[in-house]
Amino acid sequence: MVVDAPKLRKLLTAPATPVTPRDLRRDGNVFHVGGELGRDRSYGKLLFMGIGWGCVIGGIATFLGGARAPLAVGILRENTGLDFSFAEWTLAALPLVLPLLVVGFLLLLRLFPQDIDNVEDGIKFLNRKRLEAGRMGYGEMVVAAVTALTILGWAIPGKKLRLAPIAILGTAVLFACRVVSWETIEEYVNWGVIPMYGGAIALATALEKTGAAAWLAQKGLAGLTDSPFILIAVISLISILLTECISNAAVIAILFPIGTTLAKAMGES
Repeated sequence: MVVDAPKLRKLLTAPATPVTPRDLRRDGNVFHVGGELGRDRSYGKLLFMGIGWGCVIGGIATFLGGARAPLAVGILRENTGLDFSFAEWTLAALPLVLPLLVVGFLLLLRLFPQDIDNVEDGIKFLNRKRLEAGRMGYGEMVVAAVTALTILGWAIPGKKLRLAPIAILGTAVLFACRVVSWETIEEYVNWGVIPMYGGAIALATALEKTGAAAWLAQKGLAGLTDSPFILIAVISLISILLTECISNAAVIAILFPIGTTLAKAMGES
């Protein structure tokens, strides 16, 4: 049994596919719920912005939030020998994520005041969709089980076994269970993601090994090494500005070696 191709396409290409508000309103039940509750209401805008902000803030908390985190850890391991496990990354990120979630929640409520008394219409809509979808089939059950086991694999033995082999094993299980076909994978996977991240890793390694990162750090940011706080603020600001123009992977490849060089100059690990 093969999973429906359009659904699989969304699953496989979601991390690398640009998404517009129109796409979200067409494809996401949450935005249909917003329509059921009133398109011009402030609450609908609150739902829309809440999803966007929630994804950005919550995506920092684990490796599952985007490829930028595993990429950064991979570059760190390659250049310094240091490493993060799934749990270590989460524990390090939570002190940043939790306050941001609270601030974001309060700010959104301030910007988009709740202007409805209840969400009964939205709940009715979701119930209709659930009934239309019916029970989970064989394909959906296998995908759900493999996804859960893959996440557990990343979380528990991921530091020892590495994330990529676990992900490849999960994909192989889907093929073995005849849930997906190679034709579907070949048609819908964005293969450009592979050379993009491979190129980012190669660029970061080249900056580190050739001394270019040290030169850039010395010429551009060496004067900030007396104040760790200002240095972090400046690198964060540069990162924010660069991600508006180029991919997260490229920003990591450019700034990560510079940051590690400056950290060594300051005597930090």
